Formats: sequence, C-alpha cells, structure tokens
Amino acid sequence: MNKHMELVNRYLADNDSVSLERLHANYDSAADAADAAAAAATEGAAAAVAAVAAVEAAAVEAAAAAVAAVEAAAAEDAAKKAFFQKVVDANY
Repeated sequence: MNKHMELVNRYLADNDSVSLERLHANYDSAADAADAAAAAATEGAAAAVAAVAAVEAAAVEAAAAAVAAVEAAAAEDAAKKAFFQKVVDANY
C-alpha cells in the first residue's frame, strides 16, 4: 500500500490521528504523483508508437528491397535467355 493510502486508512481508523491539513496536503501530493505517473505513461505510449512506426517503416523498406532483388534476378535471367537465344539463332 502506498503512503497516501496509509494516511487515509489511519484517518479512517482514528479521525483524531491525522489533521485535516495533513489530509489536504496528502490529497495534493497524491494528485501530483498521479499526474506525474499519467505523464510518464503518456510519454511511454508515445515512444512505443514511434518504435512501432519505425519497425513498420523498416519492414516496408525490407519488402521493397526484396521485391527489387527478385525483379533484378528476373531481369538478369531474361537477359541471359535472350543472349543464349541469339547465340542459338546465329549458329543454327
């Protein structure tokens, strides 16, 4: 249990054990901690989204490179076939 909840539980168990000023200060402190946690979570989520976008971009680039390699191999194969066909046609 965190310190903010412990103070409230102590107050609920014995109203005289904690002053109202202390409860108000505890509330403010807990609200600040919650805001900081929310900001950190938002920054973490934004970083995760950016990382996913980077991975997706890398995957697209890799796919494009693979397609280009296949197309280059097909073009090389077609050029070889055309060359050999010219050799055959010239000799036979």
